[in-house]
Amino acid sequence: MKIIGKKVGMKRIFDSEGNIAAASIISLLSSKVVRKKSESSDGYYALVVNAKDGKREIVFESSGTDKSAFGAEIPLKSGDLVNIQSKSKGKGFSGVIKKHGFSRGPKTHGSDHHRKPGSIGSMYPQRVVKGRKMPGRLGGDTATVRNLTVVDVDQRSGFVVVSGAIPGATGSIQKIEFARS
Repeated sequence: MKIIGKKVGMKRIFDSEGNIAAASIISLLSSKVVRKKSESSDGYYALVVNAKDGKREIVFESSGTDKSAFGAEIPLKSGDLVNIQSKSKGKGFSGVIKKHGFSRGPKTHGSDHHRKPGSIGSMYPQRVVKGRKMPGRLGGDTATVRNLTVVDVDQRSGFVVVSGAIPGATGSIQKIEFARS
């Protein structure tokens, strides 16, 4: 079962030895199961969950869920390992150096290929092969960060502090699920 939250921001935390580590703060949204899909009617088992964030309404399907978890509260506690899924920050139209890590061409000696990709194909098959790394939009894709540790949970205010960075801008919707051990 996934838990819906909203990224509040990041902060620094100190471990027991005094080392500084990055941590992300997530505000949990109140969510409820609006529909239960069953194997007899839909062909598979899933829960359709609805969460509200102001005027924005988030509806998603959580499949492969344990049937006994229906209607139960999902407890998060300090030390749990979680996977967090969100949409990464969009970076706009990017060239091959930024997007794919290509090396740049020479800047001097008459070169006009400073940040260009170079050759994109050979004489045969006389076309650009599918899957060729080219310039294009970067970011804005669904990204999952796995095995993050829950550092702190505030049940009253609904905040969760997770070690490390999570994808997305401040205010982006986060889907939290327990990591498989």
